[in-house]
Amino acid sequence: MNKVGINHSRRWIGEAFGMLRRHPVPFLLMGLVYTLLAQLPWLIGFFIALFLGPALMGGMIHAAREAAAGRTPRVGQLFHAFQEGDRIGSYIALSLPVIGLVFVMVAMLIPVIGPLVASLQAQAGGSGADAITYEQLRSILAQQISATPGTFFLLVLFYLLGAFVVSMLTFLAPARIMLARETAFTAMRSSFAACRTNLGPYFLLGILMFLIALGMMTLARVLGTVLPPALASLLAMGPFNAFVALVVFATHRSMFGDQTPSQEQASANPAEKAPDAHTFEA
Repeated sequence: MNKVGINHSRRWIGEAFGMLRRHPVPFLLMGLVYTLLAQLPWLIGFFIALFLGPALMGGMIHAAREAAAGRTPRVGQLFHAFQEGDRIGSYIALSLPVIGLVFVMVAMLIPVIGPLVASLQAQAGGSGADAITYEQLRSILAQQISATPGTFFLLVLFYLLGAFVVSMLTFLAPARIMLARETAFTAMRSSFAACRTNLGPYFLLGILMFLIALGMMTLARVLGTVLPPALASLLAMGPFNAFVALVVFATHRSMFGDQTPSQEQASANPAEKAPDAHTFEA
């Protein structure tokens, strides 16, 4: 594992842009397919993004490695993790920190807004209404924030810290599973250790990526004035999602080097492959 300077964050973004510029068609199409799957209705897209998103991200990282090796990336490599099959459990396990953070935040919010929600539900039942509305929930939250601002400030601070820790666990984990054939929890430990060792450049990278994401969301809103919102979001966030995968690859290569074999090298030297124990075990 390498310790790099803070300016490497800009270098990672530059490398990702360069790779996207050299191979625009396959990576943009992969980003569009990824985003389209994540936008499917009836919570299907949400669960795809949560549980299978890391595997799709791993496919784009594999394509980035192929491009870095001088080969032409292909759109079908987006599903490379599913073609191998032995690492799907590890990719799915990367959703556990996100799920854990959500459960913790919900558990912390229930004592704060629970009594008001129960009171409003009782009033709605007495008036013959079926359930409280979204606007009523927003009103409840606004009342509680104005009544106990310090509590909500601590909750927001805790959430931001928790989200930052989760990001450190999961940022490089798809790359470690795909490129180093690590299991889920080993990959998360590697990702966390690398981000902690390079906390300065990682934090700056997060700020830069947030600004880029903000710009793409603004573009989506602009496009939404002339296009259907779903299509506008697809056209803006598709390239961004592909760009994220390329940034992950560039960051991983900088922090861990090029010691991981390509798929062709791994196939030519099966005895050197790591065990295929990609389950939910640590």
